[in-house]
Amino acid sequence: MGNLDGKLYIGSYPGARLSVYDPSQPYRFGTEADANPRELGRLDDVAYRPRAMVAGPAGKVWIGSIPDYGIWGGTLAWYDPSTGAHGSHRHLIADCSVQALSWLVEDNRLLVGLAIEGGTGTQPRAERAGLVLWDPEQDAAVWTDDFGLNINAVFDVCAIGDGLAYAIILSNAADAHPGLYLLDTRCRRLVDGCELTDPPHGWPMWGAQSLFRHRGYLYGATGRGVFRTPVGTVTPEIVWEAAGNDAPTSGGAVLDNTWYFPTRYRLRALSLPE
Repeated sequence: MGNLDGKLYIGSYPGARLSVYDPSQPYRFGTEADANPRELGRLDDVAYRPRAMVAGPAGKVWIGSIPDYGIWGGTLAWYDPSTGAHGSHRHLIADCSVQALSWLVEDNRLLVGLAIEGGTGTQPRAERAGLVLWDPEQDAAVWTDDFGLNINAVFDVCAIGDGLAYAIILSNAADAHPGLYLLDTRCRRLVDGCELTDPPHGWPMWGAQSLFRHRGYLYGATGRGVFRTPVGTVTPEIVWEAAGNDAPTSGGAVLDNTWYFPTRYRLRALSLPE
C-alpha cells in the first residue's frame, strides 16, 4: 500500500492489480468510475505478486513485483494519478525481480532492491542480483551495483537521508544468513554491516516496510519479533521477542509511538521504547 494526496493505493495478488481508495468516501469496491476502492487493473502483463510500493516520486505510484508463473524478470511499474498514464520496466537486472523500494528524497532517486527469484515454478537464472538507483523523472536507471556482496536477494531497503540507506541482504554464499547493511548511495560504498542470525534476530521479511525509522532508530521486523539499531550504526538489539504465533507476518506503520502490524488475520500494536 501507498499513500498519495490523501488516497490509498493498493497492490494486490494475483496480477499485481492496482486499486485506489478515498477514505473520505463510502466503501463500494468495483471497477466503475465512482467505485471506492476502484480497481484500476494491471499496469503490465508480467507482474503478478506485488512486493513493494512507494508513492510520491515524480507524482507517481511505483510498484515492484515478482513476475507471473513460469516467467523471469519482475517489474518496476508506475501509475500517474493525474493523467491515468502508466508504464513498466522489466529486467532492471537480467532475470531478477524487484523486491524492495525506498525513496531517497533529497536526491530524488528510488533505491530498488532485487532478488534472483522468478515467478512461481521457476529456478533462478541470474547468478546474482543487486541494487539500482532509479531516476523517477527520467524514468531510467542511473546506477546498478551489488556493493561487493554477491547478492542473492534484497529483502527490504530504508532511506534515512543524506544519500544513506539501510538494506537487508542475503548473499549467495553457502549457509549465508541475511545481513543488515548501511549503504552510502552518493559515494557508492558499503559503510558497515552485520549478520542477522536466527536466533536471536529471526528471519527477515520480504519488503512491505519491514524496515522503518522512528525517533533516532532503525527498526526491523522479523519472524521472531522486532530489533532496532541507532541510526548510522549496525548494532541491532532485540526490542520485542514474540511468543508462539505472535510474530509479525508483514511490515506495518507507526503512529505516534506505536507500531501497528499484522499477525496473520490479527491487527496488533506494539509500544516502541523511548
